[in-house]
Amino acid sequence: MVFGICGYGNSGASAIVDYLRGYSDIKMFNRFEFQLLHEVDGINDLKYYLTGNRERIACNTAIHRFIKLQEKGSFASGMRSILGERYDEWWKSYINSLIQASWDGEDSLYDGTELQRGRLYRKLYYRQLIMRAKSSGSPYRIQLTTLRKRYFSMMTEEEFDSVTKKYISELFGLLNLSLSDKVMVDMLFSSTDTSRGMEFFDDARAIIVNREPRDVYVSSKVHPEDSRFMPNGSVKEFISYYKNMQRFIKSSPNTLVVQYEDLIYKYRETAEAIRKFLGIESLPDREFKYFNPTVSVKYTHRTSVYEQYASDVKEIEEQLSEYLYDYDSVKSPLLDEELVKQANSVGYRGLNEK
Repeated sequence: MVFGICGYGNSGASAIVDYLRGYSDIKMFNRFEFQLLHEVDGINDLKYYLTGNRERIACNTAIHRFIKLQEKGSFASGMRSILGERYDEWWKSYINSLIQASWDGEDSLYDGTELQRGRLYRKLYYRQLIMRAKSSGSPYRIQLTTLRKRYFSMMTEEEFDSVTKKYISELFGLLNLSLSDKVMVDMLFSSTDTSRGMEFFDDARAIIVNREPRDVYVSSKVHPEDSRFMPNGSVKEFISYYKNMQRFIKSSPNTLVVQYEDLIYKYRETAEAIRKFLGIESLPDREFKYFNPTVSVKYTHRTSVYEQYASDVKEIEEQLSEYLYDYDSVKSPLLDEELVKQANSVGYRGLNEK
């Protein structure tokens, strides 16, 4: 079984990762986020163009973009730091197994990969047409636009899924991770659509970690260097961002939504729900070593510490009231003497700065 831990930035997903690190028998990939499936121009996008859109020029563009992503993308660079040339051999073999035809052809004015050339490319394209018309009697072909490899591939979802499933399994094998074991992967799926990508595994599940909006916002203000992916300059923009994202964060038979605050204030019940969802019967053999609710509690209810954001927080409370965490109804884990005693008996090695 593979399970992806999913978040949306400052949502506390690392808390679940750290909790599950407490199991010595769970294999994991958490050196960096596993974005291969859902990053822009990644496998999910490739699948859409080859099996859903099925437009010949768009298919060519999608394949070119996937190749470029593997050549220059951050995820691919991270994989090379682990696997070296074996990663390049893997992705080239994968994309070649999807390509049905390739040839040295001429760029199309409608290729998405040519949009960056803008007006210069269009001028060259039309100039070439004019020169060809003027030299129609010439035996020589005038070529001003670029000749390069063109790709063609159209297939059913079943065909794409079969090939991709085989190669995903091979990639995990290169990472010494067997999908017959319990394998945890950081950000394997998108938090707003965990279903996309699950078809590439025999048994896949996702845990989405949600966090109440006031603390997400305040954390983004306190750590702006790590929060540029969200609109934290304007509270109105943040409210729109958070509200519309929440519309798509849902539980399903293969997806569990966990409230970050519950893992701290309702630790035992929430940890039990996680274990039940993943089919784990035992407690972590290294419990509290990497996640300790008595430590992480200081990263909740942040509005009481950073009062300089009080006016923004008030607006969030008015506009996002249905997503607020009811801190008044829960007891601090620091008041649970048994929990504190258990947690203090373990050498804590976690790190949670958000």
